[in-house]
Amino acid sequence: MGVYQKGIPSALVTADACLPSLQAMAESLPGAPPLSGLTVSIQGIGEVGYRLAQHLIENGTKVIIAEPDGQTCSSFKAECKKAFSTGQARFLKTPEEIYDTAADIFCPCALRDILNPPNLTRLSKAGVRIIGGPANNLFSDQVNGPWLFHNAGLPVVPYEGIGAGGVTGVAYSIMSGIFGKCPFTISDKITLITDYVARVLRWSRRYDLPSQVISDRILFRSTQRRRLLGQRQTDHLLEKLRLAFNGDNRNFEQDLVNEYTKRGFFYGAGRYRSVKN
Repeated sequence: MGVYQKGIPSALVTADACLPSLQAMAESLPGAPPLSGLTVSIQGIGEVGYRLAQHLIENGTKVIIAEPDGQTCSSFKAECKKAFSTGQARFLKTPEEIYDTAADIFCPCALRDILNPPNLTRLSKAGVRIIGGPANNLFSDQVNGPWLFHNAGLPVVPYEGIGAGGVTGVAYSIMSGIFGKCPFTISDKITLITDYVARVLRWSRRYDLPSQVISDRILFRSTQRRRLLGQRQTDHLLEKLRLAFNGDNRNFEQDLVNEYTKRGFFYGAGRYRSVKN
């Protein structure tokens, strides 16, 4: 326990990183609406969901919550009386209703393996526009699930992006406990997490690939670069990628896209879009 003596609860960091990530998700929707003007359905208000729901209420967002524990519901309602009295917040009668609840964003904070064909039908029928939350392993089928939701027009933000506050909190606590200080700040990492969420959504639209697949490829290639290349070679490759995606050379960009989307590499060919979205 001494390692964590100067630490910070990982659940706290996870929730704090989720709010700006949800804002990035809102901005990715047509018209880039503010999160404060949307409705978010939250599945589970444990350590992370509880704090996140509070953040959303403070932000002015309408929240609909599915939570099976009566004591947790009572505590949360007592802390957020005004939101419940004005209709800004409400609890569902049964947790299972969450898949049929009208909301702009569905935010899973509890269960895994919930994104499957039947729930895709229910969420789409309810009008959910985008999915993202800190719960791990949301797809019951990790290979075909991302494509199923993508092809249905319902984006799903990778949990290793929006939920990365957890590992950030652990790393910060361990380094602070061992060395007495940490080389990064929590706020810096939250900014990077938010940027990552925005980037995978942007690239998902541009290249017609599931955001989970985009994330898998980014992380896989990042790992391979560090493993196989020296620092100088890595810097050169990163600069090449930066120039491609920030420049106007469409042929150069398409060459890289074709490399990223070889058939069979992370389950799909993808498609290049000539018009930037």
